Amino acid sequence: MAVLGLSYTVINDSSHWAQHLGATLLVFLAVLILFQRKFFGGGDAKMIIALSLWFVAQQLPLFVLWTLMCGGVAGVAYLSRTVIMRMIKKDWHVVSGVPYGVAIAGGYIVAVGQVVAR
Repeated sequence: MAVLGLSYTVINDSSHWAQHLGATLLVFLAVLILFQRKFFGGGDAKMIIALSLWFVAQQLPLFVLWTLMCGGVAGVAYLSRTVIMRMIKKDWHVVSGVPYGVAIAGGYIVAVGQVVAR
């Protein structure tokens, strides 16, 4: 994904490749702090960093906003599934944490769609 993002930047927007790298550096630093504090796993961190190469700094809030919104939907769905399964099976074990890769991918797809449409 990182190679594709950087390739897209160089081919279609060659004058702004430094902005893409600068924005990704900011994302890397933020993700490093969040990863160290165990807000999410290493796979999610790598995915966010790789996908951020597609955006300049002004577009990153759009990516973050859509990722958070998709994460909220995923969280509600995960919580609903847990409540339903506990009502059906009283001894159902809950796995902690929400798989956030789907939310990151969903936020990316919507944000890229909006950026490309402009």
